Amino acid sequence: MRLITFMAFLIMGIQQASIAQEIIHLNGGKPSGTETGQILLDQKTGLHTVYNVKKPTLTVYTSEASKANGSAVIICPGGAFHILDIDNEGTKVAEWFASRGFTAFILKYRLLPLDPKNPLGDIGEKAKDMDKFLVLASTGVPQAVKDGKSAMRYIKSNAAKWKIAPSKVGIIGFSAGGTLSLGLAYASEKEITPAFTASIYPFATEFESAKVTPHAPPLFIAAAEDDDFNFDMSCLNLYKKWKAAEKSVEMHIFQRETWLWNKKAKPSCRSVDCIFRELVIPLGLHEKITQL
Repeated sequence: MRLITFMAFLIMGIQQASIAQEIIHLNGGKPSGTETGQILLDQKTGLHTVYNVKKPTLTVYTSEASKANGSAVIICPGGAFHILDIDNEGTKVAEWFASRGFTAFILKYRLLPLDPKNPLGDIGEKAKDMDKFLVLASTGVPQAVKDGKSAMRYIKSNAAKWKIAPSKVGIIGFSAGGTLSLGLAYASEKEITPAFTASIYPFATEFESAKVTPHAPPLFIAAAEDDDFNFDMSCLNLYKKWKAAEKSVEMHIFQRETWLWNKKAKPSCRSVDCIFRELVIPLGLHEKITQL
């Protein structure tokens, strides 16, 4: 299902655009030119896609003071480590969390390079052999995970600025972003352990040999049975590892991916909204947050 959607994206009429964003530069200073990413605008849907991120950034979404619950979440959009689905798996998710009291941070992590003059043609050519493309995408994991760790350290170190508790900073990622989130779940550095990790249809085989640490966070996994890349099976193995380590874990495998992440459906009809509601449980906030 997602393979069809991905290939359809490649042939859609998309033009370059720019969006003014308030951002935090994780490496310090202010990058020049397009180092924080170039942007594509889909004229039909109005949705944006980011590519060629060379310098990682965070975009902050704060909640109303009356709703603030002292917790935060890092949001990692997906895109095979070549692009970021910044609206569907970034902005919309951040707005959802912020409306419910969280301080949300969208992470634009470093991506594998695409031809700046013809990014769609470039990724389309690479995706013709999907097996090779997945191998290529996996080479983007180390730098993305490094950016995720930098983001967690930065937010925890500056938690007082947003009136959040360092111990209540979680992470959620989709697809490639889900793989990134697993990098923090497996991290040996206790100080960057998330309050929770939510991996939505991640490429979990990237961490098959990794061991679950004693300080591993509560893990939430969601995938779909009709996934073109069989991510549901690698997610099942991921669940078994957390279970064997006697760590908190919850997994949902939906029959159809459209039930998991139907971007066109009303919020009340999307299974992913049920997933978001479950995410507050590890934080002990579910009784405090209204309108869920």
